[in-house]
Amino acid sequence: MSVYNLNMKSKRRVFSAEDKKTLVLKVIKARNYSNVREACSLVGIAPKQYYQWTKLLKSGGLAALEQKSKRPKTFANQLSETTRQRVIFEAESGNHRSANAIRNFLKTYDVNVSVPKVIEILEGVDLYGFIEVRDKDQKLVSKHRGLKNITH
Repeated sequence: MSVYNLNMKSKRRVFSAEDKKTLVLKVIKARNYSNVREACSLVGIAPKQYYQWTKLLKSGGLAALEQKSKRPKTFANQLSETTRQRVIFEAESGNHRSANAIRNFLKTYDVNVSVPKVIEILEGVDLYGFIEVRDKDQKLVSKHRGLKNITH
């Protein structure tokens, strides 16, 4: 059996599928001389771990013992590419004066997106940012954040 890997972030032992199988077999051999708790203690794993690995080994073989990521495949706050393109299209259309107006318009079509997410999308394609408003003498009147294609 190879030396187990120590995951430095969580400081817990990480065993390969082959190592898990070997440890389960060692516990089974040690059980001939003692109970499960003592056998697990001799091998260096918790009884709960032994039972979990045994169950996985019986149900799915060695493949079931592989480490699986607990991260979800998609995140709840991810937007589809269609929604992103819709936000960009609405901003480029010139029909809306703010990110909030775009969000409210999309909401009427059951497209749920937050104002900060609309701003994030538009900043990514340089349609949202600082706008300088100047008078006829080119003196700065105001500077604010907003849709860049809007004339004031």
